[in-house]
Amino acid sequence: MCDNGFGAKGNSPDALLRVYALKPDLETGVAHPANRFTGEELAGFTPESFITLRDLWKEVLFPIVADGANYPGMPMGGGAPIPVIRRSGRTAC
Repeated sequence: MCDNGFGAKGNSPDALLRVYALKPDLETGVAHPANRFTGEELAGFTPESFITLRDLWKEVLFPIVADGANYPGMPMGGGAPIPVIRRSGRTAC
């Protein structure tokens, strides 16, 4: 899993959570993207090299921003709410 880079749920509520498949090269110490089905080394990260985590059954105990219509709070300086952009993998299939 990678770190979303923002430090806390409060300042990164819409970060996608993913688990990446890697193939380590123990001689060089480098980890390469891998196909999560076959283990084959890939040139880069593709949908075959990661799993995007979702909460289809609403089990997590905190709200997921992508489930709402608008981002929480008001934009800087007030104004209209900012609509959530639905990203692939965050909603039910």
